[in-house]
Amino acid sequence: MSLNIDKFAKHLSDLSGYRRQALISREVFEKHVLSSSKTAASYIWMYYVNQDTKAETVTGDAFIQCSEKILGVITDKDQIKFYLKLFSNDKEMMSQTAFMDFLCSAYVLYRAVNKLGIGEEDSDASSPAAVSWMESVSKSAYHIKTEMSVCFLTNWILTNIPRLLNPMHKYIVVQLTTGHNVLKSGNKSSPVSQNGAKSDASSGVDDKVERDPTASLIHPVLMWFLRSSLPGKFLSVLEKKPEALRNATTTPQQLMEMLHLGEAAHPETWSLLYDSEDQGLSINRFQHHVFNYRGPTLMFVKADNDYLFCIATDIEWRESCHFWGGEESLLLMVKPEFRIVEKGAKIFYANFSIRGYPFGIQVGKDPRNLSIEIKPEFTYVSYKQIPCKIIRLLAWGCAPPQVKVSQHDLRKWEAKQAEKNRKVNLNNPEWKENPDKYLLELAGSYKSYDNQ
Repeated sequence: MSLNIDKFAKHLSDLSGYRRQALISREVFEKHVLSSSKTAASYIWMYYVNQDTKAETVTGDAFIQCSEKILGVITDKDQIKFYLKLFSNDKEMMSQTAFMDFLCSAYVLYRAVNKLGIGEEDSDASSPAAVSWMESVSKSAYHIKTEMSVCFLTNWILTNIPRLLNPMHKYIVVQLTTGHNVLKSGNKSSPVSQNGAKSDASSGVDDKVERDPTASLIHPVLMWFLRSSLPGKFLSVLEKKPEALRNATTTPQQLMEMLHLGEAAHPETWSLLYDSEDQGLSINRFQHHVFNYRGPTLMFVKADNDYLFCIATDIEWRESCHFWGGEESLLLMVKPEFRIVEKGAKIFYANFSIRGYPFGIQVGKDPRNLSIEIKPEFTYVSYKQIPCKIIRLLAWGCAPPQVKVSQHDLRKWEAKQAEKNRKVNLNNPEWKENPDKYLLELAGSYKSYDNQ
């Protein structure tokens, strides 16, 4: 990859007008390396010029050296620590303002690498709704403080949203390793921005968000956090990979180009199983629409006092007097703070008919100290024994669409069986010897004409 960066540095020097001095101007850097996010560009530029606030150029050698360091950041933990340090201006402590810039930049570049952005600074990231979702993460990480150590923030992100930086790092790596090809071809715009703009121009709207049926119910920023936090079992249906990526002979250069050109097949979406606004806030309706779905599900519980919880079950819902759930089960608090409350096996409980055991839905490892409890009336949700009135419940299925089809077919079969069992063939010879016939005659509800 070093040869590609060398070529890119020379192209940038030519565009800057400093070919002999081998210098790259800040304007050219921001335009051709990080055009999708001005905020990210300003922080990363400071990294390239070693925190020199007055620097307007960087040498080609320094550009190559810093770029190679970025390419050497591999693991999730290393990526998180590297970019936190970068956005804290190489300090051990990071302000909450810088952390919000960090989140905003990561989100904009996530949209850019997935061809969801608009080519320049994404206005969606600065909308009040987007800022509100990011503040829930910031509030959880900082508590009531205004500064936190990079070490603490690294561990907090690894615990709660471990894949947050993957798209951002992918974007920057792609820009550094394939940018020279774009400049060589004579196209002045950045590769990722070009693809994002093309997608928008063809439809006039943000295609992926508008076509995703979950978009009107799950805000794009929340969807990004969920992608960064949930185990792979909940995301597999959203992340189809092209056949080319499975080819062992694909070169690193081809891999990088495929990733930024977005050659993956269009992903599927989660299946909406239940929405209390449409089906009603009822345990019977919830059971009807969610039970017998043979796959992982996400259940969102919106309550007053700005509470929003996500109950992620990695197996199908079931009624039992015992706790159930696999190792990838978890409970997320989404608002007012975004964090994982519980995770692991056997943290879910659902009982609506088995007498002698508590009725309702419970979440928690310790039955004596539950994190979430919902009574069968579906009126209140208790978080740490504090009751909050339920406003809305939603449930999504996270398996392929055919699983929901199978659930629908099963419900139709059960309805037919129930109807079939209601009908009794009174002409059947076995009916004459049936005890029910004798009981009906004693009660006067049925008169036999067999002997007449």
